[in-house]
Amino acid sequence: NNLRKISLGLHSYAADHNDSFPAGLGELYPVYVDTEKAFDCPATKSVGAKEKPDYKYAFGLTELTPSKETIVEDLDGNHNRGGRNILRVDGSVEWAGPAR
Repeated sequence: NNLRKISLGLHSYAADHNDSFPAGLGELYPVYVDTEKAFDCPATKSVGAKEKPDYKYAFGLTELTPSKETIVEDLDGNHNRGGRNILRVDGSVEWAGPAR
């Protein structure tokens, strides 16, 4: 759910900024993402915030980037099972299990 909120925020931001995504996820709050809780992965003990989200962000992508490129993903260790949630440029979110 957090990555979907972040995705909506990223695409709204890009619509207002010539198809460019922000330099950092924190720039989305509070205009494009209305709650700082969106930056906090519920699977972690740490508390993510706009200054230090629980997600890795791929700076430099735009709306013109190939749709299946990863733009945001869980930090290493967010999930005990070793996998991660991945947000693609097209807005899709998927679970990627641990490498075998």
